Amino acid sequence: MVRPSPLLGGVGVTLLIAILVALPAISPTSSGGVATDRSFHSGLPRGSLRAIQPWFNVTNISASLPQSRNGSAQSYDATDGYVLEFGGLSPNGTLLGDSWSFRGGNWSQIVVPPGAGPSPRAFASMTYDPVDRAVLLFGGTDNATIADASKLNDTWEFANGTWIQLHPSLSPPARYAASIAYDAKDGYALLFGGNTTHGPAADSWAFAAGTWSTLVTGSGNPLPRFGAAMGYDPSLQEVILSGGRGLAGHAGHELNQTWAFQGGNWSFVRHEPGYAAKPYDRFGAVIASSPNATILVGGTEGFQQRIHRGHSVGVGNWAILPFYFLGSGHWYGQRAAGGTPVGPPPVSMPDQFPGFTWDAADGYFVFVVDGTTWITA
Repeated sequence: MVRPSPLLGGVGVTLLIAILVALPAISPTSSGGVATDRSFHSGLPRGSLRAIQPWFNVTNISASLPQSRNGSAQSYDATDGYVLEFGGLSPNGTLLGDSWSFRGGNWSQIVVPPGAGPSPRAFASMTYDPVDRAVLLFGGTDNATIADASKLNDTWEFANGTWIQLHPSLSPPARYAASIAYDAKDGYALLFGGNTTHGPAADSWAFAAGTWSTLVTGSGNPLPRFGAAMGYDPSLQEVILSGGRGLAGHAGHELNQTWAFQGGNWSFVRHEPGYAAKPYDRFGAVIASSPNATILVGGTEGFQQRIHRGHSVGVGNWAILPFYFLGSGHWYGQRAAGGTPVGPPPVSMPDQFPGFTWDAADGYFVFVVDGTTWITA
């Protein structure tokens, strides 16, 4: 694992509103190449939906807590045995640069000497690299006003309680809200898209052994987007990409497409009709995977709706619960009886870019939003 020195950065609250740049409702291949012919069910037959496990609020267990934020970077750190959270944006627009660990139901702040870690920022991309045995962090934004949002392209690794800045000879162009996941099948961290100085991107990058390299992925690629959810499904042995917001200059809507990545190539997932559910258009959702399930939660739908903990909210009505993506290749969700939400109650901040991670040491999902922490098996 390569390990050199530090650099500086940060982000903005207006970002969450002015980030509503977006795209028209377009077909998945209208500017993204010819999609690979690939389909699987977008739900399961009625009556066969999986029961959602109860959520537990563990906020008050810890003596100290990270302040309320969104747009933070979060990942399970297998080397240190805890969930790592870094940075984000506070409700009053302050960029944060603090590091926290969550282990055994408790939060602890990690003491990082001044200048020895990433600068304050939000919407950075973070995942765990099991080969380097370190958490990888890339980019983000360090400007609290969207008008001139500054994008970053620095690369950092975290292991054994310490941040180290890397200086690869080649790096992806500066961006924020890019999607990242470790592709265990192909043996590298995969970075896709993000918002660059030229608008939403559609490039794919691999990171391995301290080095970034651009991937040539053929003609069937996802459309340019940022704020898409992405995670590795261990059963399918594929990286799954869902949603996001696209093309600058178009007013509008989020994407609801699902893509899969394996062997250096993207394939578009065609949802078959006649099944119970598929994720709605959403921006700023997150994906986490346990050994048994890959779950998508959070995000916003258009200008009127937002999604709390995987629930789609519109005019005060609960529409859907978290979506599960299993190794069988099915998306499916559950409706709460009578519109009653199952799980944590609504929060005051939109659930864009919440923290959501599988805690392998403790065996549960950790959901962090609006200053509260929840766990579920």
